[in-house]
Amino acid sequence: MISTGDFVRELTRVIALALVGAAIGWSFGHVWPGAALGILLYALWQALQLARLSAWLSAEPEPDPPESNGVWARVFDKLYHRQRRQRVELELLQEAANIITEGAASLSDGVMMVDGQGAIIWCNTITQRFIGVRCPQDQGNLLVNLLRDPNFVRYFQSGDYDSALEIPSPTNTALRLRVEITVFGEGNRLLFIRDITMIDQLERMRVDFIANVSHELRTPLTVINGYLESLASMPGGVPEATLQRALAQMQSQSNRMQALVSDITLLSRLESEPPSDGRGLIDINALVTMLVDDARCSVGKELAFHVELDARQQLLGEETAIHSAFGNLVVNACKYTPAGGDIHIRWYLRGEEALFEVEDNGVGVDQADIPHLTQRFYRVDKSRSTDSGGTGLGLAIVKHALLRHDAALEISSEPGVGSVFRCVFPAHRVCRRAA
Repeated sequence: MISTGDFVRELTRVIALALVGAAIGWSFGHVWPGAALGILLYALWQALQLARLSAWLSAEPEPDPPESNGVWARVFDKLYHRQRRQRVELELLQEAANIITEGAASLSDGVMMVDGQGAIIWCNTITQRFIGVRCPQDQGNLLVNLLRDPNFVRYFQSGDYDSALEIPSPTNTALRLRVEITVFGEGNRLLFIRDITMIDQLERMRVDFIANVSHELRTPLTVINGYLESLASMPGGVPEATLQRALAQMQSQSNRMQALVSDITLLSRLESEPPSDGRGLIDINALVTMLVDDARCSVGKELAFHVELDARQQLLGEETAIHSAFGNLVVNACKYTPAGGDIHIRWYLRGEEALFEVEDNGVGVDQADIPHLTQRFYRVDKSRSTDSGGTGLGLAIVKHALLRHDAALEISSEPGVGSVFRCVFPAHRVCRRAA
């Protein structure tokens, strides 16, 4: 910091002060004491500058540097400019740290840093919802003292973090969490905590779906294969009556498999494809008339249909999806209503909402079963549903078709009295027919 020139100037100054002091002392007959006095004055001045430097560096907030001259002026000036540069760099670092902290805090995943001893350094806000750890309240505490799941403790202390760990949330057992740990610095660890509840549920649904489809296909395939083996092993030909009965059974089971594959394909499309942008006006009056005519022809028993439609109201949406939804509701009502029963089909406004309603006086279902009716392959009575030819996917198709139209399905039922299935469409899906 001090150059050779500064050193020479200061040396010149101290020599000059010593000479002045010696000259003054010579006039009194004391040359050396006078020179010593000059050097002492220089030393006192230096001590004063050191005291001013110490006071300036210790002041809060930092004031402007004190006025001085010579080498001290340059010292104060250089320190002042260095402080300003450091302050700017510190502000930039603090700003960058704040951005990183705010970014981590806004993540949907939990993020936590712990030191080499396992003590919590920092965590973001969502970590509290996942595992109950709060910052800054829990900073400095050992993580294993707060998250005591035995599997996590073993994983955390093992030091082997090549694979992730899945644990239930200690704050909410309905949540399933995946924990990943990365080591950085001198034994510090960075934890990422992700909510995989939905992924876990989807995986279970996939497994259940495959199992259910396999089960549903196994029965008709077994029947068809059994008849084919029997017919092939009959000596001397197959009696006409036996052949016709076998063909009828195989045809029935084939139709069942075809219906199942068709429903699976439709449900997959409704779940995976985005809603069509080309929405058109659906004439509910024409659609319901066609559905009722089809039901009368295929139901195989005497049922009374009562249709009440507000023909002025049309629906804005995908006709194929709505046809599948409404058709499944009408078919279900026909299946589970005994001969001589009544089926009421209504299309009307309730406030600004439009409702399509199918009411029957059939067998009905228990209240406990209603929340599960739209699940894939859910059957209240498996034997009765199988006998009726249902695939167990009808109401799941209804639910997903309605979701594509921002609509909801309301169900009310009472065993032995009947059921009401009601599709509720929002106002922006309803269009009044021009007069």
